[in-house]
Amino acid sequence: MKNSFKKLIEVKITGRNLERFIKRLLRNNISLLRIKKINKECVHVLIHSKDLEKIEEIKTIYEIEVIRNHGLLKIKELINKNKILLIFLALGYSILLLLSHTIFSVEVVHTDKELRDLLLTELSSYGITKYKFKKDYKQLTNIKNEILDTYKDKIEWLEIEESGTKYIVRVEERILNKENSDDG
Repeated sequence: MKNSFKKLIEVKITGRNLERFIKRLLRNNISLLRIKKINKECVHVLIHSKDLEKIEEIKTIYEIEVIRNHGLLKIKELINKNKILLIFLALGYSILLLLSHTIFSVEVVHTDKELRDLLLTELSSYGITKYKFKKDYKQLTNIKNEILDTYKDKIEWLEIEESGTKYIVRVEERILNKENSDDG
């Protein structure tokens, strides 16, 4: 497990009298991590990537072929191979995040058109309009409280509800009771 993230290469060595070549590799301090004999003239050997140049210098009649990479080299190879896919995945995810944090409509639920228009203009002054970024819960409660404080005489209750990419504003109008004066 210690060698799992090092730069390792599996090479295929072909030629006659492979035992003698393997002994020569060991004499030259090349660490052979795994040796797998395929047949009499072919061996698969797992080595460090830095030892590949030494093997290329030592070889005489033997053929050396890199079969596959292991560890960090394999991860780097996979990233290079799938570079375009990874770029488009990251781009798609960022577009998804951008679109899901954007307001696409603001709807005020009330029968009085003047009150609806008043709330829409007030919300737009706080940055809650189409194609703007959504506000977090704390900002929404602050905006709601400020609107309620500003229009104490017109608005009884106000709720800003987030539904997907839409804000639904529910409002109750304050009904002021007029005192009846009896001129009797």
